[in-house]
Amino acid sequence: MPYYHIPLHDSWRPNDVAEALRELGVQSHTNDDRVEAVVPILGFVDPDKIIAATTLEELTPKKLGETNVTLSFCHETVIDNISIDFDFDFLLPLERHPDFSCLRKALQKCGYICGSRSEILQYYVPDDSDACNLIDEIEALQLEKENLVANQDYAGAKAVFQKERELRTKLDNKIRNLPWEN
Repeated sequence: MPYYHIPLHDSWRPNDVAEALRELGVQSHTNDDRVEAVVPILGFVDPDKIIAATTLEELTPKKLGETNVTLSFCHETVIDNISIDFDFDFLLPLERHPDFSCLRKALQKCGYICGSRSEILQYYVPDDSDACNLIDEIEALQLEKENLVANQDYAGAKAVFQKERELRTKLDNKIRNLPWEN
């Protein structure tokens, strides 16, 4: 899943995001400073048949339902400062996923950035190897944390999470302190 970002010289405009979603046919509304929307859940009716698929139609996920999604602005972070919350329980079978393409299109229409952390970072500091190294370290720590959780080493995962948080703060501060031309 990509990250969603509001450039530092811009602001969170939930009414604009909700309107852009509605223009894409997505049921959405604002609730305080949040946007609530209903997005389709895509997946395969019979995942075992994917291996034997012979046509593009058989490899195309189908709509299996819908899930409620809440978008909000996260003041604590810089790179991934648009938070997207949704019900993970519906997605427990791994072959299901929300169709976030409508969210990406609506957010981009509002002038926001969608992409990997590295792509978002390139928007600010295209040639900063220190910042790129920080992102690589953060992503490595995320994988380590996921492996520790999978192995039920929650104390180890918590320690790695703390390291990850420190690096995110360092990266966020680096971007916040850049000179801005408006």
